[in-house]
Amino acid sequence: AIATDPAAWTGYGIRPLWAVPEPSSPLLESLSDAVNAHLDFEIARQDDDGSWHPFWNWGQYEQEWESAKVDWQGQLTVKLLRSFKAFGRIE
Repeated sequence: AIATDPAAWTGYGIRPLWAVPEPSSPLLESLSDAVNAHLDFEIARQDDDGSWHPFWNWGQYEQEWESAKVDWQGQLTVKLLRSFKAFGRIE
């Protein structure tokens, strides 16, 4: 169920770093190429403000989504920065 094709990472689905957030993760050996590609993909996707925005929306409840989107932005940013640090992509 983990999307290993970068073309699938622009849509909804399980991304490699979600399954392998750090080098000690048990799935690293079988997903190492996808994880490295996903690290590069997310670095390129970083927004100008230094964060990562959700790549989905609810399609309804727009007012509530604007608030939730900020929360998701924070969660995505923290998780990605932790993975970048764990994989030696940042100091």
